[in-house]
Amino acid sequence: MRFPVPLGSGTPRMTTSGSTTTDLQRWVDLLQAGRPEARSGLLNRACDRLRLLTRTMLGTFPAVQAHEQTDDILNGSLLRLHAALADVTPESLRHFFNLAGQAIRRELI
Repeated sequence: MRFPVPLGSGTPRMTTSGSTTTDLQRWVDLLQAGRPEARSGLLNRACDRLRLLTRTMLGTFPAVQAHEQTDDILNGSLLRLHAALADVTPESLRHFFNLAGQAIRRELI
């Protein structure tokens, strides 16, 4: 799932090599600065890492794993996380991934 990110003036161009920690931190910084497009940008950049986290967490729920695929859980989690980021601004990248983990757990149970 990809969220649209308007690229207006002042929106940083991130590297195309993947979701580096530096890139993700820049999106968190933009979110803290009140930039509305940062929420979608952060989720788009973190998607690969969140997929790995989802796959790992899904493995600890064998009953769910028998019926659901990683991308199904990830999709629901991204929707939950997108909504949560409208109400909560992460204090750090670690805080963002803690919120993501919480969204994934909620989707799994």
